[in-house]
Amino acid sequence: MKHLFLWKGRAGRLEYLLVQIVTGAVVAMLEKFLSAIPQNTITDMTSMVNGLLVFLFVLAIVLVCAWVYYTAICRRFHDMDLSAWWFFAAMAFLFIFAAMREFVGVMAMNVLLSISPLFFILYPGTKGPNRFGPPTTLGDIFLSDKKSNDTTYTGPKQKVKTKEDGRIDFHL
Repeated sequence: MKHLFLWKGRAGRLEYLLVQIVTGAVVAMLEKFLSAIPQNTITDMTSMVNGLLVFLFVLAIVLVCAWVYYTAICRRFHDMDLSAWWFFAAMAFLFIFAAMREFVGVMAMNVLLSISPLFFILYPGTKGPNRFGPPTTLGDIFLSDKKSNDTTYTGPKQKVKTKEDGRIDFHL
């Protein structure tokens, strides 16, 4: 399960879908929980402390869900052999649109945020190992019986060839 909190490695489509479902369900339950709390009921110091504790509890859960969700997106980029920096570039683009507060910007942001999860679920990753490591399976995620917890990948071995003029030519 600690794989869910790491940025490195790869996340397949099924893993990304499961993270989407679980984090979405947790956030929906929190929303239901918060909507059940009556508003404007702070009458004394005890209720204020209780409200602060509830707020901190909900904030901690939301931060954990956000961390798991964003690490899954980054690992999904890795599965497609793309750097996770593309995700952060896309987020900066969306924040620029949101800052513009124009109708076109808001509509573009809503469309991109609606379509992107479908893209991550439907677009297959690279077959076999890539520069971010070997593909993961659900067993790698949920079973921690593995002898090695190393998720780093050193890349393919380089073959060294010497050209006729004595220069070394590196091929991957």
